[in-house]
Amino acid sequence: MRILMVAPEVSPFAKTGGLADVVGALPLALARLGHEVDIVMPKYAGLDDLERAGSVPVVIGTVRREASLLTTDLASGVQVIAVEQEAYYARDHLYGSLAGDYADNAERFAFLAHATLAVVAWQRGRYDVIHAHDWQSGLVPALFGSTEARRAGVGGMPTVFTIHNLAYQGLFDLRLLPQLGLGPEMAGIDGLEYWGKLSFLKGGVRFASKLTTVSPRYAREIQEPECGFGFEGLLRERAGDLVGIL
Repeated sequence: MRILMVAPEVSPFAKTGGLADVVGALPLALARLGHEVDIVMPKYAGLDDLERAGSVPVVIGTVRREASLLTTDLASGVQVIAVEQEAYYARDHLYGSLAGDYADNAERFAFLAHATLAVVAWQRGRYDVIHAHDWQSGLVPALFGSTEARRAGVGGMPTVFTIHNLAYQGLFDLRLLPQLGLGPEMAGIDGLEYWGKLSFLKGGVRFASKLTTVSPRYAREIQEPECGFGFEGLLRERAGDLVGIL
């Protein structure tokens, strides 16, 4: 299979916690099984020694920007594709400073999702599955079912969404939807609305073809109120598509 992973951090290139370790190790294990894996991530400050591979137009609503794509090999059969957009990613930290989260994190990671769609179109849709990780990549499954994806010729591709920590839900003002290139259909309970907010995490939980999490036990726990953080009802609805992999 040809697999495209999408994540906000990948070890050894950028790391704040265990997510980066998983996304750095899982593609290597898949490559050893004979699969080909590409990983899309932001091109953060300090990510050097990459090869320029081209650029793609990223259209968000009425705004069009060019994103440069830089590549490097993590190992045989595993390529990293870093999306360069200095206004969003050339910063000292990944998600925020000591003063708090960056105020434009919704825009930053919506850009990553739209850029992923552009990368798949650039690669002529040659992937068999798109695998997104955590809330920062949560819009990816939602976008691949959108009109935008169909226009790009990559609509309806199978997607997997992995929940590493359900407590981090990517919550923002619901009024940002148009600014993030998302239609009004995403404003309701069947879209991205979560208790009056916009939730990136819900994009993955609601729209991915399959859901995974970090262990069979955690997959059971997040379907209960004590560990579900308000998502337990939706996760119970999707229990047939949810699997925990240690």
